Amino acid sequence: MSIVKAVDLDRALRRPAATIRAYLVYGHDSIRVNMLARRIVKHATGAADDPFAVTRLEEAVLSKTPGLLAEEAGAISMFGGSKAVWVSGADAGFAKAVEPILKDTVQTNVIVAEAGVLAKAAPLRVLFEQSENAVIVPVYEASDEETALLVRRQLDAEGKTIGQVAVARLVELLRRDQGAAAQEVEKLVAYAGSDSEITEAMITAVCSAGGEEALDAMTDAVFGGDVEEADRTLMELLSAGTDSGRLAMVLHGHAVRLLDFKLKVLAGQQVEAVVRGARPVIFFDRVGPIAGQLRSIGLEELVQMSRSLASATERTRTEPTLAVATVSRAVMAVSRLARSQRQARG
Repeated sequence: MSIVKAVDLDRALRRPAATIRAYLVYGHDSIRVNMLARRIVKHATGAADDPFAVTRLEEAVLSKTPGLLAEEAGAISMFGGSKAVWVSGADAGFAKAVEPILKDTVQTNVIVAEAGVLAKAAPLRVLFEQSENAVIVPVYEASDEETALLVRRQLDAEGKTIGQVAVARLVELLRRDQGAAAQEVEKLVAYAGSDSEITEAMITAVCSAGGEEALDAMTDAVFGGDVEEADRTLMELLSAGTDSGRLAMVLHGHAVRLLDFKLKVLAGQQVEAVVRGARPVIFFDRVGPIAGQLRSIGLEELVQMSRSLASATERTRTEPTLAVATVSRAVMAVSRLARSQRQARG
């Protein structure tokens, strides 16, 4: 067993031991646990959201069919390349399923498990600590210095730089939610596009807190096909000074998430199970609206929405004088398409 600190994860992944079968990421911060698990999966397969390279399993499933983990761990990729098995909510069921795999000498696909807080005597934690074929990544509250180091390492891996003042500003914003660091950096990288440096202006546009409920209301109106409400909430947010680039980023991120959910539903999972099992967690009052969006909007339409919003996000950065008009057009186009989908499905 080896214990890897979160800030040292990238370095450890560059030189993994050949015998490692599984990684266990656990801690009180579910968002940060999820982001670290995603990085491990992405390193192993090249794409954390590729359904052909990544198999998602849940504790509830493994509790009923523990043999499924070994089956997926030994499966060969349909198109070649590496595979990974990504387990959510790992607990006793996962521990029972993974124990024989950790003891076996046969090489398998990498297993990455997310868990909540684990006491020192927790069976799952003890199992991983006693295995020479396992890695543990505990998630503790990070200091400002550790967060800054995490940000710089993640940006460096993406070929981006950030100045001392800018990184201090980002850490200040993230202090309210240390677990969101990796997620916010990913958003900044996408927003920066071809620009090599992350600036304070980008951080203000993408990461500034505030108005989350209003953003959720606008998002649900857009993807729920309520054209008039989408327009009204958009105007309110713009009038309140919300950056148009941030609005486009939020909408694009939601489209991508719905697309990921849709693929899981098409693979046989139930809509409610997909939404309720999402990581980061979807708050209770949004489960119904998002499930409705998932049912009404088709796969091809979600792809179309995602591409449209990605283009709008890029234009808000490259053509700032047209940013408001760009976002307004995108909101109208996506909300109208969502309305037509909802009407077509009754």
